[in-house]
Order: sequence, then structure tokens, then C-alpha cells
Amino acid sequence: MVFVNLGWAQYEDITHEETGGGQKMKKKGIHDKHGSGKMRHGEQLFRTLTERSLVGIYVVQDGEFQSINPNAASYYGCAPEELTGKKSNSIVHPEDKERHKQCVIDMLKGERSSPHEFRIISRSGDIHWIMETVTPIIYRGRPAILGNSMDITERKQAEEALEKREMELEVKTHELEDMNSALRVLMKQRDEDRNELEEKVLSKIKVLILPHLEKLKNHVDLQGMSYVNILASNLRDIMSPFAQKLSVTYLNLTKREVQVANLIREGKTTEEISALLNISISAVNVYRYHIRHKVGLSKKQNLRSYLSSLA
Repeated sequence: MVFVNLGWAQYEDITHEETGGGQKMKKKGIHDKHGSGKMRHGEQLFRTLTERSLVGIYVVQDGEFQSINPNAASYYGCAPEELTGKKSNSIVHPEDKERHKQCVIDMLKGERSSPHEFRIISRSGDIHWIMETVTPIIYRGRPAILGNSMDITERKQAEEALEKREMELEVKTHELEDMNSALRVLMKQRDEDRNELEEKVLSKIKVLILPHLEKLKNHVDLQGMSYVNILASNLRDIMSPFAQKLSVTYLNLTKREVQVANLIREGKTTEEISALLNISISAVNVYRYHIRHKVGLSKKQNLRSYLSSLA
């Protein structure tokens, strides 16, 4: 058994075989053949480089920070000397310790090359997200761990905010889908109710009104007959799906033009239309012209045939 340091955490139950630590550290180590002078020079160079680095750099040995640059110390919210000698795993978030341990073991064994992410708790109690890589080294003649890290808290917060926003949008999407489904049901019910009402109205006209109009024709003079015919024509307009379709298709048609178009479709002549609607023949011809113009018919096209095609 051997005591091995792993980045921010310490573990005493990891063998050489588990991490490959002993052999790897010896290969990477620099033997002090030329005395302590060069060692001190190397340490000074290391401090100079790390203090100017934009990333967090630290050395952990025997479970404690032996050297840490200002950037890494800032994660915890203190000066480097305040963390030197402090247990490296003491600031790792409790929920992340086991996962962090496994990631570090995999990296030291060469089974992982990508950085791992974990949380630390700063002196003020704030949680910071850290992205880290670790590698085994020899420090002052003994095995140690060199860690490189970055504070990715802002990136994580942005990711969490984006994920939250996406979840909110997903919820709203489902709500809108439910509302659309309910609206479709209501619209279908409305159409069914409208159709039912129309059928009732048409049935009442056919049964209760039109038969009496036919009988009335036998008891009125010519002028009264004209009014009866107009009334019957208007009732047919109400009942006619053709008139409804014509009104919807050509919204610029007037009510009188729809009446004339309906009579033309029924095969009535200009004179008959004049008598039924109690208007002059010239007025009927003007209505014919307006209808042709509004529906886009040329002089060669038959107006009655076209109107019949709409029925």
C-alpha cells in the first residue's frame, strides 16, 4: 500500500497498481543529482510561471497543498499562503467527492484524458464549479500531483439558466398544445351546433312558411303576387347553400346581386327576374354586368353555367 495524492482530494487506500502512480511518477521525476541548488532554482522558476498564469495551478502532496498560485486560491476566496498546508479535499463539495475521486484515478491511470468538473465550497459558502486536469510528478524528491484548473462557474450558471429556460418553454409548448386541442374541440362543437341550427331553420321554412306562400298566391292581385314572389325568393336565398357560398367566395357582391345571381342559376329570364324582384329590366341587366365583372367572367363565358358550377 502507498499514500497517493489525487488533485484536490487525498486517498490512502490506493495501490501502485490502481493508479500506476509509482512507475509513472518515477518516469516523470527529475532526480536531484546536482544537489539542492538546482532544486531551489526549479522551485523558483515554477513559482514565477504559476503566479503569472491565467489558470489555477497547484501541487498536492501527502493530502495537503504544497504550492498554489493566486488564481487557484481565488476560487476559495483567500491568499495562496492561507491554503498552503490545508487538506486539499476539505473544500470539495461533499456530493462530488466520490465522483471526483474516480475521475482523478482514471486520469492518473491514463484511462481518461478529458478534464473533469466538480464543485468546491468557498470560504464565504459560495459554490464554484471547477474544471480540472491532474498529472503525477515528483516534488522535492517525492511523488505528488500537479493540478491545472479553471473556474467555470459563470459558464455553468449560463448553462443552468438556458436549461431552465428550455424546460419552461417545453412546459409552455405543452400548455399551448393542450389549449389548441381544447380549442379544436370547441370549434368542432360550435360548427356542429351551427349546422344543427341551420338545419332546424331550413326545416321550419320549408314546412311552416313556403306552403302557405304558395296558397297565398291564389288570394292576391298582381301587385300582391309580386310581393309574395319577392318574399319567396328571399326565403330561398336564406335556404340556398349556393347563396351562402357565393357571398363568402365573392365578398364584394351586394345582397341584391346575390339574389339576381341565384335566380339566374335557377334559369330565370331577365323578364322573370324583373317581375320577381319588382325592378326594371335595365336594372337586371346592370346587375348581370356587375356580377360578371366581380366574378371575373368574359363575354364569351356563360354566366348561368358558371353560377351552377358553384352550387
